[in-house]
Amino acid sequence: MHINEALLHNLMEQAKDHDFSMLCAGLTVLTKDAAEYLAATGKSGRDVRLFQDLYSKGLSTERHYWEEFGSEVFKPLQIAGLPSGFTAAAEAGHVDLSPISDPAILHEWTRFPGRDLLKRFSAKFRETICGKDGPYEKFQNGLIGQADLPLAIAATILTNGLSAATFWYPIAIYIALLLSKTALKTYCETGDIDGADI
Repeated sequence: MHINEALLHNLMEQAKDHDFSMLCAGLTVLTKDAAEYLAATGKSGRDVRLFQDLYSKGLSTERHYWEEFGSEVFKPLQIAGLPSGFTAAAEAGHVDLSPISDPAILHEWTRFPGRDLLKRFSAKFRETICGKDGPYEKFQNGLIGQADLPLAIAATILTNGLSAATFWYPIAIYIALLLSKTALKTYCETGDIDGADI
């Protein structure tokens, strides 16, 4: 399966101007949406198992706190008042990310779990992103520029981490944009994201 570069680029253009907090909140929504979609469709495979493992561990971080002060993070998206349908739309090849561009999704219970999810995904994909012939090495060697870095990271996550199935594209773009907005050099050299050990 090959990468649909036009779709990946379209998603990046929709989200590239978001700040770190908005991207973290969006990542929480996108991963919850993917989890709900995967449960509803019964999809399976190595990529689905990997995602489910990282997702469940990411939402388990500080679970007692979130159950008391942000229980919405454990509710279905519609009940929590959050937008949904991104994963299904991505699989169909047409996804509008504008609902997760709305500051109404910014809550402590969307931002902080998003950061935890970023740490989990980043730790899992570090060798793929930072290793030989990965996007970071290409960036360091001047083979790709700063503007192309998020697309290269997302494509690498898809081809070497999850799968090239288009329903993963929104998550891959958000992880790539978050990594591009952090200290990528520090992440690749130490595994540290913005001072938080992963």
